[in-house]
Amino acid sequence: CKVSSSVSVSQSQSQSDNGDDKNDVGDVGDDGDDDAKVSTSTTTDGNEATETLLQCMQDVMIALLETQPNVESLTQLIFKLEFWIVSKKSNERICALESYKLLTKRFIGILRKKQEQQQPHQLKKLGHYLATIIPRVTDSHNRVRELALETIQMLLFIDQLLRNPGHERPSDELRLLNSLKKEMSAEKVMDVRLMKMYHLSEILCKLVSADEMKTLLMNLIRGVNDDDEQSALGTCKALQGILQERAVETEQYVDRLLDINLIELRKFMKDEQGAIVLKQQLISICILTRAHFDAVLAILHEQKLPLDDAALLVFRALAADHKIQKRVLDYELNVINTSPIQDMGVTRNVCIATKALQTMFTLSELQKLCSSDAYYYQLLATLLTRMGTAALKKTKQQDGSGHKKCDDDEKNKHKEDSKKSTPVKPSSSSSSSSSSSAASPAAKAKVSTAVSDVITALKYFLQITEEKLLLTNMNEDGAWKKFERTENYEYGVAEFVDKWASSRPQNSAGGSGGCGVAT
Repeated sequence: CKVSSSVSVSQSQSQSDNGDDKNDVGDVGDDGDDDAKVSTSTTTDGNEATETLLQCMQDVMIALLETQPNVESLTQLIFKLEFWIVSKKSNERICALESYKLLTKRFIGILRKKQEQQQPHQLKKLGHYLATIIPRVTDSHNRVRELALETIQMLLFIDQLLRNPGHERPSDELRLLNSLKKEMSAEKVMDVRLMKMYHLSEILCKLVSADEMKTLLMNLIRGVNDDDEQSALGTCKALQGILQERAVETEQYVDRLLDINLIELRKFMKDEQGAIVLKQQLISICILTRAHFDAVLAILHEQKLPLDDAALLVFRALAADHKIQKRVLDYELNVINTSPIQDMGVTRNVCIATKALQTMFTLSELQKLCSSDAYYYQLLATLLTRMGTAALKKTKQQDGSGHKKCDDDEKNKHKEDSKKSTPVKPSSSSSSSSSSSAASPAAKAKVSTAVSDVITALKYFLQITEEKLLLTNMNEDGAWKKFERTENYEYGVAEFVDKWASSRPQNSAGGSGGCGVAT
């Protein structure tokens, strides 16, 4: 009974305030549509039962907002609508956005009449709410796109009224959304609509505070995996536009942004249809990297081994970006050439740099750069040196001279003494030797993986620099095998340099013979 009475009260109040609401909407909303129109418009392609339910929810929500006319009540109500806003069914998205718009529009009237005296100075979690709505701006359904832009305008206007209670006219930036709404509604070509997301990003950058921008970016990234492909692409465009304007201020949380991007990228690995969206998301990561190059590369070098496809994709994207590809190469070369190598085990930083170069050498965008005098000899010498640090790695059971450590010798001595005092079956000795030898292959496996990565990187480097004759000679003679064993490493390097010198013409880049490598 209380709900029914509240609904009737809210409807009567909405009708009595109809003239005021029209003026409000004319400034920031849909140029004259009233509440009755918003609450009764439906689609014909959806489930009637669901639509009826959502229509009833509108009445109940308005009644609740009337009984508790404050920001906290509004935020709790619109939070309940988020599940429907991202629904796979267009009719549910439409009904949810209509309810969203109705609530925000009614709350604007409450703020203007100052029915509630104690209000916060800003709309908390504005970034979160905007991140939920922004993907719908490029939705495949026209009505969803219209409602999304109107709702964004309403939210920004509420934030303006809370920050500046005396300024009840929309700001100039907020009024720009009126023209954008008309352009988006009239535009039939999807690619043109996507490009207009840059305009929306510029408006958001002017109106959203730094604190809310952090929340907006972190939540908006998740929209790249929206079920609607047009919405996902629009999300990527919005991210690119925002990062171009505000990437510098993300320094304090760039690690979180990159982590969320990697999580969303891993979801694409299972979806073969998302190649277009994947490319746009990688562009967003490149824009972020341009602003925080060292921080992003440092985070990538902290990933777990072996590197997953998502991290390798990021390395490829960064190397393909002509604005930073030289910096990326210099960074990886510096890591390999200056990082101290651990005496035992895997040096993760260097292994990641090697794997990064390996995947970069598969890009045609780097062919000219890798073949130039500035990088050819430096890359070649670095890879040969890295081959040595990987192949000559000591195992955990050996010291620098190749013998077992003293601790192991003492343990074996104690075992021999115990064997003398206690009779043991012959099979126990064999099992002991087998267990000690079982540890060695495990350690060698890690080293062989590192060596294999360097060999693969060197092969890709020869391919991208068009050293076809040298690559053929190395493959035919089985010279690569010599790099895999510690005792043959020096012979492998000597044979490689000999083949390299004999296969290169005198007029090749960087000079003749093996002088470049020797230097």
